[in-house]
Amino acid sequence: MRLLLNRLLPACLLLLAAGCSAPPFDPAKWQEKEASPFVEVDKAYQPTVQALAFSPDGKYLASCHQYMGRPNVREEFLAAPPVVKIWQMDGRNCVDWAMFHIESGLMGTDNTALCFTPDGKTLSVLTKNGLLFWDVEQQSLRRSRTSEPIAMAHDAKTVAQEANRDGSQQPHSNGGDGISIVDGETGETSQLISPRHAQVCPWGFSPDGRRLLVECFAPSSKHEAWEIWDLPDGRRQCSVAADNAAKWPCGFSPDGRTLAMVTTANDASKATLYDAATGRQKATLWENVENLRCLAFSPDGRWVAIGCGQTEGGKKANAGALHGQLRLWDLKQGKEYASLIDRSSWGITALTFSPDGKTLATGDGDGNIRFWEITRLKNASDPQTPSR
Repeated sequence: MRLLLNRLLPACLLLLAAGCSAPPFDPAKWQEKEASPFVEVDKAYQPTVQALAFSPDGKYLASCHQYMGRPNVREEFLAAPPVVKIWQMDGRNCVDWAMFHIESGLMGTDNTALCFTPDGKTLSVLTKNGLLFWDVEQQSLRRSRTSEPIAMAHDAKTVAQEANRDGSQQPHSNGGDGISIVDGETGETSQLISPRHAQVCPWGFSPDGRRLLVECFAPSSKHEAWEIWDLPDGRRQCSVAADNAAKWPCGFSPDGRTLAMVTTANDASKATLYDAATGRQKATLWENVENLRCLAFSPDGRWVAIGCGQTEGGKKANAGALHGQLRLWDLKQGKEYASLIDRSSWGITALTFSPDGKTLATGDGDGNIRFWEITRLKNASDPQTPSR
């Protein structure tokens, strides 16, 4: 027995040392190596990065991960509850700082979102059936009193949820006939809007919280419509001239003047910019793409980053290998600035800009998180070996 312990002790010490070491942070390249720190699943496939968010001071990066199964294997999906990790950004180091699981009753979906409060003290996690608050300083987790929130404002405390026209909750619906604006901390409803449609669903707030993108559906017309509502006035501001069925993601520019929206038809996605005041189409950034998964504006509104996952041969029977693509648009110049291929299992699945707008963080289907310097992104030919 003593001989066996003497042989095992060095190996155990080596494992402990490896587990406690912090991975180096390179702003041009970083990726997770192991699946086990996230969720104990099939080791050959790391959990997909569903969402990313920097704290306002850039000190922390939050990431949400969920095992989505292997591409083209329909039986494998949502096999494990999502995990949220908080990384501490300290100079040239990225430290695995905190982690918590999202309970199975709040399983994440494509619209899972992360957002820090403006003071950076709280991380809010929007999930399918609830809102979670993580106290950054106390490292404690609590659940909001609200249920089934659909959209979260940039203050990370205000949410929108489906409701009946009298303001009562409408659980497990495919669209309520009203929308409640709710304080996520107290659960109190501050406002109720009632668009004149049979079913309505909130999608996203403008950065100042004054406007809300709403999906409307009338069974008699058999098609969706999208409207932007002015919340202080409680009135519809405009209709959005989207020509296809909308899907996640969508978002307003930092100044609230432009709406970016992804729509899809016949398995082809399109990313379009709209005037947020009139709803008129301004420009098409990317079209005829299989699966546009994520988009984000830079803090100064100059850049729009878009990520996708698609097969080389399309979604047909003889489709080729799955890959992703990252595109960065320069709205100031009105043209594409950079385009990169990512050959992870699900392509680019999440992205966010740093508070100073100089760095873009991307997550992919294999659990990798990478950091890109915007000024050097144009010259990087492969996300596996980005330029410094």
